[in-house]
Amino acid sequence: MAAMVFLGLISSFACGYGSYSLAHLAPYCMFLSSSFVFTSVDDFDFNYLIGGLRYICFISSAAAILLFFVFPSFFGYVSAGRLQAFFQYANTAAVWFALSFLLLLDSPLFTKIDCLVPFIALVLTRSVAVAILVVFGLMIYLILEKRSMASFLLAVFGLVLILCIYDMMSGRIVESVQTFIERIIQIYDGLRLAGSSPFIGIGPGAWRQSYRFVQSAQYSANVIHCGYLQILLDGGIFALTAFLWFCITRIICIFKERSNIPHSSFLVAGIVLMLLHFMVDIDIQFGFIDLLLVLFLSRGNEKYSIKELSFGFTNWANKGCLLLCLSIIFGLTIITCYRSYLIEVGDRGPSCFEKDPEVTENYLLRLCDEGEYASVVDTADSLRLRSVTSELQLLKIGSLYCMDMRDDAEECLLELIDMQKKNVDLYKTATAYFDYYGISNEGRIRLTRIENQANEMIERPPASYLRNQVLYEWTQLN
Repeated sequence: MAAMVFLGLISSFACGYGSYSLAHLAPYCMFLSSSFVFTSVDDFDFNYLIGGLRYICFISSAAAILLFFVFPSFFGYVSAGRLQAFFQYANTAAVWFALSFLLLLDSPLFTKIDCLVPFIALVLTRSVAVAILVVFGLMIYLILEKRSMASFLLAVFGLVLILCIYDMMSGRIVESVQTFIERIIQIYDGLRLAGSSPFIGIGPGAWRQSYRFVQSAQYSANVIHCGYLQILLDGGIFALTAFLWFCITRIICIFKERSNIPHSSFLVAGIVLMLLHFMVDIDIQFGFIDLLLVLFLSRGNEKYSIKELSFGFTNWANKGCLLLCLSIIFGLTIITCYRSYLIEVGDRGPSCFEKDPEVTENYLLRLCDEGEYASVVDTADSLRLRSVTSELQLLKIGSLYCMDMRDDAEECLLELIDMQKKNVDLYKTATAYFDYYGISNEGRIRLTRIENQANEMIERPPASYLRNQVLYEWTQLN
């Protein structure tokens, strides 16, 4: 875990993204700090933690169901008919309710009826992938516990089947399939992007402004929907290796020593469920899920707990390492808070924030409101290519139009479209600009050539797989 944070810091400074990358190290700092705490917890304290977690799971599930039916507009708890709960994201909420279901099932204090409360909440999230995974996790749990409970498993499988049929009738299942295909394409593009810097990555959080240069189909994703690939992009192959080594060795130890580890069947089922869902979603971005993963993994290989392992150093050296890690976490927290302040007030801040696209974007928006169009153009030109997102480029282009420099604005806009032929949203914006300000004959010929190239790309995989979702909009525009 310390290696993941250290490699993320190296990647952040080496790739030149400064505060933007540092602010995205929070999940890895959560891994690091929680691993120090949970690996030093004995079985007695762990039982208390799990016991308290069960009540939190049951209460949160019941409250989520109540809010879904009574107060659906409560702080974004429900979106598009899907329960999002306090995560504000339905799929991650589904993972939480799935873990809650398995955790209550593992307790003699809760009946099977009680276990259905988090499962109903899971169904309300309408997450087909997690619903299927919870059946898989339940099978693992029952096999390890050597319990038949065939009727209960059949009931859960039936409810999942009903969810799939309902989603199929409402069109949600088609959307889920399209989303799954899109995420496979994201992984393909992410691997291509990681190939440009496999050892140190491209910098934490840098996917947002980099994926447009490699995307092979139309989609919009500020975060790549694959936890493992996100680690690879953020810290390189060594960070991913450290994470996988930690997870695999711990889960093997839990499996081998399950007779001596309390709640081992639930731990294995829960860890497998989380690690599988990491492959197709952004759960790793949520600190609470990270805490649960490290808590469950901390039971593996008990002899390597911080209490008994000195790493070859003296006790004060171990405490010094812990103090250093906490200092890094505190420093990153201060930087993140200051960065949020700069975004709020629209200021650029010191030089370490100059490459931060979000800070710069809000700074340029403030300059546009104040009519400082020349400063907007100069600032955008001073940034390197990978730091200039489509939003920053469009602010520059809009400023050029406001300064009556239409030829320069047209050239920049056509270059941007040419680089991002599969960006339908960008094409819509460009069309609006050309309709309002006009376009030269040479520019129209070039735009037509770009459109023809884009249409040819739509006919080829992998872009053709998403035709029914988003790429069809391009053909309609043409």
